[in-house]
Amino acid sequence: MASSAPLRQLVARYVTPELLANVAREHAKGRALQIATTDLDAGRQVTWDMGAIAARGTPEALDLFRNIMIASMSIPGAVSPVFIDVNVGSNHYQEMHVDGGRDYTVVRVSVPRAGGT
Repeated sequence: MASSAPLRQLVARYVTPELLANVAREHAKGRALQIATTDLDAGRQVTWDMGAIAARGTPEALDLFRNIMIASMSIPGAVSPVFIDVNVGSNHYQEMHVDGGRDYTVVRVSVPRAGGT
């Protein structure tokens, strides 16, 4: 199984505090950015509201944003899962997340351009 370290470096290069601020600004305008991952422990899809995460504006939000992006690109069996920290009340644990398409189909809708194909 491949390490996600090279992917982590690439994401860190492009997903900066400035990018997070831009996502938060668009979120405040009502635009949505959602990313799906699969929680391997629970065997269920998780849809993350990336705009709400970006709007937190904290270093922890940047780390979570990056981790979710990396998890969404982690193909099960090919790339190691990403551990995401979870806090519920006073309990802290980690969930293993991978690509959100593991058990679910993603539907892509294409909108034709005006006046053409």
